[in-house]
Amino acid sequence: MFCKKCGNKLADNANFCAKCGTSIENTTPQNINNNISNNLQEGTNIQNQNINNNQMNIPQPNHTEESDYKGIASIIIGIISIISAFFINIMVIPIAVIGLILGITDKKSVGKKVAGIILNIIGLAASIFVMIIMMLVTGLELSDPVLTTFKGDGYTLLYDSNWVTGTVYEKEALAYKSDEDTYIVPIGKSSLSDFKCDAATITCQTKIYNDFFESWNKEAKKESLILDKKSLGFNHLKEDIYYGTYNYGKSSVDLYGTFYVLFSKEKNVILSFKVQADNDEIEEVNEEIVELLKTIEIEKNTTSNSSTNESNNNSTTNSDLGELLESMSNWNRFSHLRTGNLGKISYITGGWRILEDSEEYWEFSGGQFFWYKSINNKNDNYWQGTVQILYGKEGLKSVGLDESKVDSIIAQSNGKVTSTDIYALSLTPTKIISGGVDKTSTNLPAGTKWKRVWILVNHGAEGIEAQTIDLDTAQTTYYIKVKD
Repeated sequence: MFCKKCGNKLADNANFCAKCGTSIENTTPQNINNNISNNLQEGTNIQNQNINNNQMNIPQPNHTEESDYKGIASIIIGIISIISAFFINIMVIPIAVIGLILGITDKKSVGKKVAGIILNIIGLAASIFVMIIMMLVTGLELSDPVLTTFKGDGYTLLYDSNWVTGTVYEKEALAYKSDEDTYIVPIGKSSLSDFKCDAATITCQTKIYNDFFESWNKEAKKESLILDKKSLGFNHLKEDIYYGTYNYGKSSVDLYGTFYVLFSKEKNVILSFKVQADNDEIEEVNEEIVELLKTIEIEKNTTSNSSTNESNNNSTTNSDLGELLESMSNWNRFSHLRTGNLGKISYITGGWRILEDSEEYWEFSGGQFFWYKSINNKNDNYWQGTVQILYGKEGLKSVGLDESKVDSIIAQSNGKVTSTDIYALSLTPTKIISGGVDKTSTNLPAGTKWKRVWILVNHGAEGIEAQTIDLDTAQTTYYIKVKD
């Protein structure tokens, strides 16, 4: 050991330095170990104290805040559940259950807890209620619909709520509830035995189908309508009942509906119906009609038409059909255009408004003609020119038609038309105004001529009708005289 002050070497167990007299402290290894031990213990105590102090300063969980969160969440979920119950229905149940659990587990916030629980219970109840209502409604839809009996001449039909009864052309008919312009109306009834052939054979069925077509086609032509063979024969409907169809309309692409012919060999009956529908809905409507006709029950027919002329086997239906076809003419279909001040003189001169959805208008005066795109705008979009008017057989001859056509037209008119009511018009356009611009030089080729036949029908107080034929296109158009 050495003196701490002067560095002199000290004797063992010396208490003072022999050189400078400085007192010597006891620094034996044992003392050193004791000091180290004491120091370590003191450090440990200090550390433990610090740890305890730190533990005391750690933030403790705030149970009030946690409970507030659960309560508020439960309330929000409950509101969502109530609203959503009417839209997503059964999907609401697990959402409402979660909201209910959050409300129940809220330990301290009593107000929010109760509110959340109540709202989620209401959401669950609403969801279950709506689900029950939907099941009941679905069950009603899946159940058999309520059917009502329609009684016709020798038959009955069953119809559901999609149809309503009414009167068409003084006949009982069935119309679509959503669109009463779509309907089925009976035409007539006749005896199958009058055709004097075995209806079980294809040959006889073809004869019946073609005979109806030829007879009805004549009636259709009287009203300037066409008849097309739709089914090309008879199809099986049910039991021993078969049906054939024919489309009718202004043209093959502008159709008004379908005729149906049904026959039953067992019941010795032929029934005919007319179906009216918009051109773009005919196929869909016909599907519904076939399903309707499948409910038909036919009474046995014991009478006969006693017709000796096979070409008139269906004559009992022709008069009814003629009335139906006449009612379908543009004159009747557009009767709402035959109002107000109308022309009274049955002659070609004057003003004529088209009997269609368009506003086309003709005017003839002093050897001149005007064709307007719209009767409501005579300052634009029109043609102007000269017109030569002849009538009768001489008139038809002047436009290249056989003068015998006059006799045919008169015969088909049932006394409504005379030779002086048939006009042949040769028109020479000289001016075109389109979009406010004179386009005569560019749009009117030299030598342009139009040929028209106008047939006037005087309906008395109802007005004067013109049935016109474009000899270049064979198109038939109908007009009402609105100005003399």
